[in-house]
Formats: sequence, structure tokens, C-alpha cells
Amino acid sequence: MLPIITQASNVKEHIFIENHSSQLYRRQFDGDDTKQILLRDGFNIMRNADYPDDEHFSDLHLTYTGSNMNGFGDFLIVGDRYNPSDGRPYAVAIHISYLDEDNDMHTRHFISDRTESRADVPGKFQEAVEKLVLELNDRDSKLLHSNACNEYIELCNNRHYPGLGYVKKLSMQHHLELIADFLSR
Repeated sequence: MLPIITQASNVKEHIFIENHSSQLYRRQFDGDDTKQILLRDGFNIMRNADYPDDEHFSDLHLTYTGSNMNGFGDFLIVGDRYNPSDGRPYAVAIHISYLDEDNDMHTRHFISDRTESRADVPGKFQEAVEKLVLELNDRDSKLLHSNACNEYIELCNNRHYPGLGYVKKLSMQHHLELIADFLSR
């Protein structure tokens, strides 16, 4: 039996969060006239100091049509779980998504060298952003030179710490620019 929502004439899209709706449940909506969009949380939340240099993020942007979906989405580089913090981390991490040679999406994590105390967050940001800028300046880098990355370069060169919220905003902006670049090809 189809869910009652499939009978509502004003429903134009069904948005499914992958880990909260089974494929069997999603199949019940096949065949109606609504668009179906699948969201995947590809970001693995952990302590900043524990992130690997590189990890897989998602291939949903490549595979969503094979799942009978009309669109895809994700939760950027923040994940779908609320993570309270007092704002002073032991390590500063800058998370930058990129596409590899097969267009599979990964995340690079640029971590400050110092990870043992909560002191000197601005200095730790400088350590992390210098690593990002080195990667961006590497001719073999796979990172998209987005507007957000250009702003990271400017922050690094000016040795300016804008606050952790702004750092996260730039990483989110970069992710959106990456997806927009991919879709425009």
C-alpha cells in the first residue's frame, strides 16, 4: 500500500535522507509524478586532530540517477548531526572537498600542527591555512580554485584569523562552488 502522501496533489518532491529511509521505503514512491531527491551525509565527524589527510566523501552526484532519483544533496562538510562545541578546539581543521580523476568526491583535511591544548586558536588557524595554500599552489593539486579558496589564500597572506565560524562558512561555500562547477560541465 502506498503512503498517503503519494495521493496528495500538492506534493511535488519527495526528499529522502539516505540513512533515515530504506530503499524499500523509497521504492513505494516510484511511478508517481513527483521528483525524488536523495540526501547523503558523506562527512565523517570526529575530533579535529583525528582526521586523516584525505577521505572519501560521496559518489552520489555520479550515482543518484541509478537509484531512480531526480536529484541529490548532502550536508556539506558539517554533517547532519548537531555537534555542540565551546569554540576553542585543540586543533584547527579546514575541510575542503574535491573531485578526483574519476569525479569521485573526497575531503582533504588540513589540520594545525599543534593539537594538545586549547591555546592560540588564531595561530593554529594559520598553521592549517598555510597547509591549504601549499596544496592550492601545487600544480598537481586536484583542489578547485574556488572563490572561497581565494579568500583562504588572502587570509593566509594577511595572517588574519576571521574566527572559526567564518572558516567553516568558507569551507561550505567552497563545497557549493565545487558542486556548481561539476554540474555546469
